[in-house]
Amino acid sequence: MLFYSDLKMELLTRQMICHAAADPEAFPDLPSEVDNFTGLCPLEPPLNSPLHKSSTFGYVTTVYKAVNIKTGQHMCLRRIHGYRLVNTKCMALVDQWKKMSHSNLVTLRQVFTSKSFGDHSMVFVYDFFPGSETLYSRHFNSPGQLGKYLT
Repeated sequence: MLFYSDLKMELLTRQMICHAAADPEAFPDLPSEVDNFTGLCPLEPPLNSPLHKSSTFGYVTTVYKAVNIKTGQHMCLRRIHGYRLVNTKCMALVDQWKKMSHSNLVTLRQVFTSKSFGDHSMVFVYDFFPGSETLYSRHFNSPGQLGKYLT
């Protein structure tokens, strides 16, 4: 019986995450719609500084939960702030990236550029798995840990 209650709590927690909404007072600049997505809700705490760059990507990034207007499916959007696509040749690499299929990878579904955030942004769309965490955040959550594994 304990297993059943744990499973029920896990499912309720995931459902609650799916229905979470961004506070308009805390995020006044958050657009109501981006491309075919609506209901954006940040999945990470706000950046310490607007110039704080991701150690993974080298750009300022933000991750959102959003709902696809056409399918009603929850998706994960990773926005790269202030990224202007100057060479469309890189989109061929993105097409190859979308074809990657592995049980340990979340599939890249779509990539698009947008001015909805008030700048030139590039947005990567992935399947959304409520309550999940990245390997990076799980194992390299403090700056000193990365060096421990690279020596």
